[in-house]
Amino acid sequence: MDIQSTNQPVVPQRPTAITVICIIGAIGLVLSLFALTVDFSVLGLGAWYKPYLIISILIGAASMWGLWTMQKWGAYLYAAMFVIGQVISISTVGFQLMGFLIGGAVTAIALYYSKQMR
Repeated sequence: MDIQSTNQPVVPQRPTAITVICIIGAIGLVLSLFALTVDFSVLGLGAWYKPYLIISILIGAASMWGLWTMQKWGAYLYAAMFVIGQVISISTVGFQLMGFLIGGAVTAIALYYSKQMR
């Protein structure tokens, strides 16, 4: 029996770490929708914060999709979102150690596996 190759691109197998990141990230994105009901002026944040949060949720969803489908741009988008988020966090509420450690670890893992992505 002759096996012929197809010209379909090979989809890299998703590492377990990326799968876990995407599942937890998707749950976090759904939960962050509830944050849209908060009155951020009470927290001392301006009217700009709610649109920023909406954009962050959309970009986060896109980066999770990119990681799930093993696209390099998903890792790069997540890394960029992490850096921008850190700058905004430091300038508004101050340095948040847990956010930095978790986001930094996810960024490092995503960038490490980006070599295997399309």
